[in-house]
Amino acid sequence: MEWRAIQARPGDIHKAQGSCHVMIGNTEVIVAVTAAVRRTGDDCGRLRLHLEASSTVQETLAKLFGSTDFRHRRSLLAKYTATLCDVYGASPSDDRDEMVEPVRPTPLPLDQLALGHGYAFCLDIDITAVQVHSGSLLLAASCGIRGALSTLRLPYASAHEGPGGVVVDVDRSKLWPKQIPWNAPLILTLRIADGLYAVDPDLIEEATLSQHATVACTPKGSVCYFTLDCDPSKHKTARDGTMEPQDVRSIAEAAESIISAIAEQLDQQIAVGA
Repeated sequence: MEWRAIQARPGDIHKAQGSCHVMIGNTEVIVAVTAAVRRTGDDCGRLRLHLEASSTVQETLAKLFGSTDFRHRRSLLAKYTATLCDVYGASPSDDRDEMVEPVRPTPLPLDQLALGHGYAFCLDIDITAVQVHSGSLLLAASCGIRGALSTLRLPYASAHEGPGGVVVDVDRSKLWPKQIPWNAPLILTLRIADGLYAVDPDLIEEATLSQHATVACTPKGSVCYFTLDCDPSKHKTARDGTMEPQDVRSIAEAAESIISAIAEQLDQQIAVGA
């Protein structure tokens, strides 16, 4: 299988602890990760995620759904945000003052963000969709997240009991000593037609598909997310979201192989640019 060329450049946003600029075809995203020490109560880090569309993307969505159909634009962005939150075990950043425990398990080693005494690093992942003319937004966003986490530089922090309770010290002149193996999953959308798979549809292509699967897995082959979307109104053979087990396995195996190859290419670019 073939997919659009991927270009990744980490570290563009100097105020963030981790960042990555990704281009897939003419789809462009910028991902920034910032960290803060918070009380979580369970010695485990948290993720909060925000997806923002630039004015260029808003214009693209306006052409796709009609200039006055704001409801569909918001619905599509909310769908992408929900998918990203589900894959990474993040909470949406609708409330910037609250970082809740995710309702789904996370494939990321957030326990390694713990400081002890109920405190941990909590990460805000901010994704800006700059343009979405070709190339999958979910794939680009997940590549950006992988790149930003791979280059994450946390300040040194510690928590200890003091006379008045727990004391948290953050020293930004030194780095957090742990080397965290993020191995963040990538998200792939596969168009399904007559037993064949097409990789990496863009927004317009995705909106017209009768049947497609969204799969997330780590490059080591661990599937952590799988959904099948069917629209019978667009194709007479599309079914109601059901699929034979052997077909599910076939899609998962194809996604694992493709994601492994994409991750290898992506990680090489991140290593060069870091």
